[in-house]
Amino acid sequence: MEQEYGKSFIRRVHIPLGLLLAGGYLIVLLMTSQMGFCRDEGYYFRAGELYITWVEKFATQVRTGKPLRALQRKEIERYWKYNSEHPPLAKLMMGASWWVFSKKLKWLSNADGFRLPGMFWASLMIFIVFVWGAQAWNLRVGLFAAFALMLMPRFFFHGHLAAFDVPVAALWLLVTYAFWRSMRSPGWGLLTGIFFGLALATKHNSWILPAPLGFYWLCQSWNKFRFKAYPDDSYQLRFPGLPGALFASVIIGPIILFALWPLLWPSNLLSIASWKATTVRYLREYVGFHLHHVHYDAYYFGTLHLKPPFPWHFPFGMTIVTFPLVTVLLALGGTWYMIRQQRLITHAIWWSVRIFQMLFSLLRPIFGLLLSLILFIPLVLLGVLSVVLWVIEILGFLLPGAVGSWVREQSSWARSSSIELNRDLQQFNQWGLIQEVGREYRHRPVGPADKTGLLWLLNASVPMVVIALPSTPIFGGTKHWMPAWPFLALLAGICFERVCASFLRAWPTEQAQRKTLIYAGLGVLFLAPALVGLVRSHPHGLAYYNTLVGGPRGSANWKLQRAFWAPTMRQALPWMNANMKDARGNKKGTVWVHFHDTNWDSARMYVRDGLMSPRIRARWSAYRPTQYMAFIHQKWLRTQLYQSLTLLGARNPVYGVYVDDVPLITFWERNPRPSNHIRW
Repeated sequence: MEQEYGKSFIRRVHIPLGLLLAGGYLIVLLMTSQMGFCRDEGYYFRAGELYITWVEKFATQVRTGKPLRALQRKEIERYWKYNSEHPPLAKLMMGASWWVFSKKLKWLSNADGFRLPGMFWASLMIFIVFVWGAQAWNLRVGLFAAFALMLMPRFFFHGHLAAFDVPVAALWLLVTYAFWRSMRSPGWGLLTGIFFGLALATKHNSWILPAPLGFYWLCQSWNKFRFKAYPDDSYQLRFPGLPGALFASVIIGPIILFALWPLLWPSNLLSIASWKATTVRYLREYVGFHLHHVHYDAYYFGTLHLKPPFPWHFPFGMTIVTFPLVTVLLALGGTWYMIRQQRLITHAIWWSVRIFQMLFSLLRPIFGLLLSLILFIPLVLLGVLSVVLWVIEILGFLLPGAVGSWVREQSSWARSSSIELNRDLQQFNQWGLIQEVGREYRHRPVGPADKTGLLWLLNASVPMVVIALPSTPIFGGTKHWMPAWPFLALLAGICFERVCASFLRAWPTEQAQRKTLIYAGLGVLFLAPALVGLVRSHPHGLAYYNTLVGGPRGSANWKLQRAFWAPTMRQALPWMNANMKDARGNKKGTVWVHFHDTNWDSARMYVRDGLMSPRIRARWSAYRPTQYMAFIHQKWLRTQLYQSLTLLGARNPVYGVYVDDVPLITFWERNPRPSNHIRW
C-alpha cells in the first residue's frame, strides 16, 4: 500500500469528486440553517449591508458618469467606518451575496443571503482537504479527512454563520496548500501571495500564518544551509534562496488588503499627511484593537476565566472534549505516526546541538570576557597565596632542624601547586583548552522528500499554541483555532489509512471488491459517532461535547461552557409568537422582552425575515415595561440574572430550550403581584 502514496491522484477523477463533495455539503448547509443569529452576526449583517450599499452607489456613479462622490472621504467613512476593527472582505462578500440572492433574486431569506459566503468557504475547505489528502497520500485519506471535517458538530455549526472564523480558516488552508504546491511549481507562488492578501483582508489570524510556512521552508531547505567554524574564531554561513511565494506574499498581500479596504485609502495619494491621517491611523487602530483585546468569559472545568493568565492547556483540553472522540483518537494517532515518520525528535536534538555550536562560536569573545571577569579574583588570590607561601618558605630557613626542613618542603610544594594552578587558569582563560578545527556541518535528510506530514503538523499545532499563550484571550469556545481543524482531519485520515493497512495485514485479501468493502466499513464505523453527535446537537452545535465528558449533560456536570453568542433564541421564537402576553394579558398586544445577549441587529433580523412577530419588541433592561426576560445561560452573567429576576419578581421559568435536559436559554415572566420575599 505504501508504494502508492502520493502517486494515485488522477485529476479528471478526483477533482470532480471533490467538487461533488463540496457541492453536496453546501446544499446540506443551506437546508439546515435553523440556528439563531449569533451576537456578532448582527454587527456583520449591518456592516455587509453598509459596504455593499457603498459599492452600489459607486457603481451607479461610474455607470451614469456622475461625479464620484462615493470616493470622498466623508462618504467612505460614512459607510466603511462601522465595524472597522475587522478587515472588510468577509463582510463585503456577505453584503454582495445578500444583494444578489436576497434583495434582487429573492431566492434566499435576508439572513441566509448574508450567511451564504460562510457556507461557501466551509464547502471550499471540504474540497481542498479532499484534494490535498488524495494528492499527497491517496483517495482513502482524502475521503476520510473530508468526511471527518464535515461531520465535526462545531464545524458544521460555524459553517452556517455570517462570521469570519470559517473564511479565515479556509484561506489559511488555501494559502498553505498553494505554498506547498509552490515548492514544486513556482507558478503557485503568485497564487500564494494573492490568497495571503485575501487572508489579510479577512481576519487577523493571518498574521501568524507565515510562522508555520517559514518553518516548513527551513525544514525543506535545511540541506542547503552551510556553516563552517575555524580555529581563528571565524565562521562561514550560506543560506538558500528565498521562495518566490514569500516575495509574492510580502508584496501582493498588503496591496490586496489596501485595495479591498477603502477606509485605508488616503484622500491625496501624494500627501504624506493624508497617508498618516487615514492609512496609518486606521491600521494602528486595527492592530491595537486586537493586541489589546478585551477579555470575555471562558468557563473551563469549573473555573470562570475573565482575565490572564489563562491556562495553557485550554485549547488542547477543549479540542479533546469538543471533537468527536474517534476523530480525536485518530488525529492523535496520525500525529504520532507523522512524528515518527519525520523523526522530529531526532531533528530537534540535531538542530539544538548545531545551533548551540554556532552560537558558541559567535559569542566566543563575550564568553572570554565574562570568563576573564569570573577568574580575575581567583587569579589575584592565587598570586597573593604564592607570595605568602614564598615568605613562609624563607622563614623556614630560620627554624631549627627537622621542623624548618618540613616547613620549607611543604611551603615549596604548595607554592609550586598554586603557580601551576594559576598558569592553568590563565591558559583556560585564553581558550587554550578548547581546540577547534575547520569543519562543515552537513545535514542528513530525514523523512520523505516533501515533508507534507510536517507541514500538516505545523499548521495543526501553531494556531493552538498561539491560543495556549497565557496572555491570549480564550473567549469564543474553540473557533479561534479553527485554522487547525482541517489539518487535524488530515492527520486523522493518515491514521485511518494506517488502521486499514494493519487490518489487511492481519486479514489479507487479494480481491479489490472485498478491500473496498473493508475500507468503507471501517470508515462508516469510525465516522458514525460523529454523525450521531451532529444530528443530536443540531442546531445547538456550541453545546456539543463528546462522550469523554458525557455529552451536553456531562459538560454541565464538568462545569464547561455550553452557550455563548446567543444562537438559541431562534428555537424559542414559535413559543414567543404564540404565547407572550402584554401587561394586560393580551396575546396580540406589544410585548417588551429583555433580549439579554442577543444584539439589536440580530433581533431586527428575526423581524425582517418574518421569524418573530413585530409586536415583540427587544430591549436590554428588566425595568418596566419589560414583561419577559430571556437568559442565555453563561456563568459570568449569573449576577445579571439574579438582579433581573428580582426586578421581575419571577421565581420559575415559563419556557426554555434544552439539550439533554441542560438549559441553554430560559424565559422569565414578570409577576404582577411579586412577593416581597423574592430576592435572588
